[in-house]
Amino acid sequence: MPAFPILRRERLSIAAGVAVLICVALSLGSCGAAGSGSNSSTTESTEVTEVTTADVTTVDPLAPSRFTDPTQPVPVNLSGRFELLLPADPTRGWRWVLEPVDTAVVVPLSSEFLDDPNLLSSTSSTTSSTSSTTEPTVTWVPTTTTTIDPDSPEVAPLVQVISFAARSVATTEIRLRYERIGGSDRSPRATTFTVVVRPIPS
Repeated sequence: MPAFPILRRERLSIAAGVAVLICVALSLGSCGAAGSGSNSSTTESTEVTEVTTADVTTVDPLAPSRFTDPTQPVPVNLSGRFELLLPADPTRGWRWVLEPVDTAVVVPLSSEFLDDPNLLSSTSSTTSSTSSTTEPTVTWVPTTTTTIDPDSPEVAPLVQVISFAARSVATTEIRLRYERIGGSDRSPRATTFTVVVRPIPS
């Protein structure tokens, strides 16, 4: 048999083998690129999700609404909780005393004192107009000063938080007196909040 056909057959088989190797190499390269692309996209989407989650601030829908200005009505939904904030000085015996309320409309829950400068500044500015006109407004002085009249209601260093729950749809008033425990009731300061209980929005 002549040698020429044998050489041609060998060249053809070598060429076919090289072609198969190139195809395999190309297919592996495309798979690797696709895999790395999917990994990068997954990483990017994870980073975006993390940033978005960090920026979101959660708000407690059950947190009570706070009110400091007695000149404005207090709107609250039925069965909702709300708080009235007033400056007070419990270290010298001064606190806000709740007068009888219509418990068919609102129910008193609790009373506490907070040491919060931001709350104090917001309550002091809105309740100064509720002071009795027979008493001058006096700037609060630390209790270490010996010239303070213990029966004189000074501008308070703390905030009294009085909590309520709305029981029925109606409008009612909440009256409070600023009194000193064990002291005289000389011209006590008083304030009144008008509470408007609304139906729960549908």
